[in-house]
Amino acid sequence: MDHTPGPWEWHPGDGMWKDPVTLVGMETGETVLHLGAMIYTGSLEVRMEVNHEDAALIAAAPDLLEACQKALGWLLVGAPHANDNGGLLVEQLKTAIAKAKGGTQ
Repeated sequence: MDHTPGPWEWHPGDGMWKDPVTLVGMETGETVLHLGAMIYTGSLEVRMEVNHEDAALIAAAPDLLEACQKALGWLLVGAPHANDNGGLLVEQLKTAIAKAKGGTQ
């Protein structure tokens, strides 16, 4: 099984869970990750759902962000641009880095 195809987006919970986080694949509607906590009849219940492939991709995110930042820096300071593909790659890297940092470009 492969990881859930992107793009992914965050969804708020149903109100029962304290600070729930749900990450959903936008094309498939498949839940990538759900993490939440709820007090139920006096006890704390914590729930986390994620498949192995998506967990591996999430765990690699810091390394991927660092690689994107280094690649962008390299492209901006001297990579020869024989055609417009270099500019497209720069924009893709900027967008991915901004998204990883919680913003938009």
